[in-house]
Amino acid sequence: MTPVEVVTCDVLVIGAGAAGLCAALAGREAGARVVVTSVTAPHTGSATAITQVAGAFVAAAAATTDPKDTVEAHLEDTLEAGRGLAEPALARHRVSRIVPFLGQLEACGVRFTRADHGGWLQFHSPGHRYPRTLAFGPAKGVSLARVLAEAATRAGAASLSSLVVTDLVKAEGRVAGAVGWDLGRQRAIAISAGAVVLASGGAGLCYPRTGLPRPTAGAGFGLAVAAGCTLIDMELVQWYPTALAEPGEPAHLVHYDTLLRQGAVFRTASGEDVLASVTRDPERGITRDEMARYIGRARMARPLADSRIFIDVSDCTSLDEHPVLRASPYAHLLRERSGQPGRGLWVSPAAHYYLGGVAVDASGATDVPGLFAAGEVAGGCFGANRLEGNALTDCVVGGDEAGRAAVAWARRHDRAPLHADAWRDSANPLEALHARRSGFRVAEAIEELQGALEAGAGLVRTATGLAGARARLARVRADCERLAAPDGQDVLHLAAFPHVLRAAEAIVLSSVAREESRGAFIRADFPDERAEGADAHVAIRLVDDRLEVDRRPVGGLASGVAAGT
Repeated sequence: MTPVEVVTCDVLVIGAGAAGLCAALAGREAGARVVVTSVTAPHTGSATAITQVAGAFVAAAAATTDPKDTVEAHLEDTLEAGRGLAEPALARHRVSRIVPFLGQLEACGVRFTRADHGGWLQFHSPGHRYPRTLAFGPAKGVSLARVLAEAATRAGAASLSSLVVTDLVKAEGRVAGAVGWDLGRQRAIAISAGAVVLASGGAGLCYPRTGLPRPTAGAGFGLAVAAGCTLIDMELVQWYPTALAEPGEPAHLVHYDTLLRQGAVFRTASGEDVLASVTRDPERGITRDEMARYIGRARMARPLADSRIFIDVSDCTSLDEHPVLRASPYAHLLRERSGQPGRGLWVSPAAHYYLGGVAVDASGATDVPGLFAAGEVAGGCFGANRLEGNALTDCVVGGDEAGRAAVAWARRHDRAPLHADAWRDSANPLEALHARRSGFRVAEAIEELQGALEAGAGLVRTATGLAGARARLARVRADCERLAAPDGQDVLHLAAFPHVLRAAEAIVLSSVAREESRGAFIRADFPDERAEGADAHVAIRLVDDRLEVDRRPVGGLASGVAAGT
């Protein structure tokens, strides 16, 4: 039998978005041999790659706009938004280190928008009490992921693109590397590593309507739980409340807060004002979870065949003068329709950010020795809702921290002995899967998974809907033994799909366990928060090939998730 090709490194980084690339840069700065894997070409398949189109934001209490802003104020806003489920030590670590890290990003080539006085230009985002959001993006032709990828290459990080990682290989109870499928060469590849950083992003395959790219499938959650990690709060999916829902147009994220401030009115398809009974704070604005909840309530109060929301801009005459709207990918629609009677944009909520994920401490350590996680695949930092700008704050700071911690761990521990048979044991099922010429088409499996979550675990959930989703996913699981991509359609997701299915199952199981509504999570049959809901995370572990639910106390992750570290 042909031996499996083995690549050797000190630190393996799975994922080439902002978190993964910052981990790679930190590893190289520490002198480690780093390999970065990506499903597509570097910087093109991650959620961070969206910055090439839509721009991106980092939240930092840099006190350049308002001298009263502080790290403590930023932390308080972050914890308040998290509705009691954000890990305080984890959130503090991220918001306290972002300002010093901005200089490192600029050294890599990131160009933040500057004010006339030369300092960073910071603006207000919903839920932040002070203007602390820094922008960069299309106005200056900057993609954060592209800039970081180029910096990582210059620093000497090696790249394995078009590689779908399908198995985290362990030896003596710790992670020793990974095995994946090389889409270009159509063969299994093994990577032997002293430590691994999982930075695979969210789950672009779980819901049919999402702003996440499909290559960011969601396999990282399944990879982690299969390796022995704990997942927390997987029920907490943040919905961007106003993603474009126009025929022929991508689901661009429409800046609802900016449009509200410009006089736009948000209506149901029957013309009712969604915010008619809402008392709005002009300084704080409406956070994403609040706006999504108002839309969800409007839908429940009067179900309509067309559940979209109409942003009425007929009384808005100067939208093109606003820099954010002028640079948006839907600016041409606003120019055509603003100030015109009865004209506007149709939008609808879309799955946007996964607030839960792998349980980690501030260093990114998981409860599997040698395995670290950073970015959206890691949970706990934001609790039940995330404020704009905090995602990249977490990605870049958390990625850097995980990269440094992974190098330190690898240097403290000798590599676990791993026989060539261990690589071959992981490669055999991969080769058999890709050789299959008939069976349950992966394209159909993805469609059924998405249909199950959309119908039963969408923006508003109920016990009945969740039971239906669980039953549908169980049927998909039973058919996974016959999974195939005979015509090459969605071959990109063939090997990753079972892990994506684990992520979907975890979302449903966690949703059943949380019998309340909190932040971005809405249960129509449990519409209120419960006092005990803020005491513990819903935790998921894989036991005897079945997901089981447990609880983890809030505030307990920082005291060392990984006993082996």
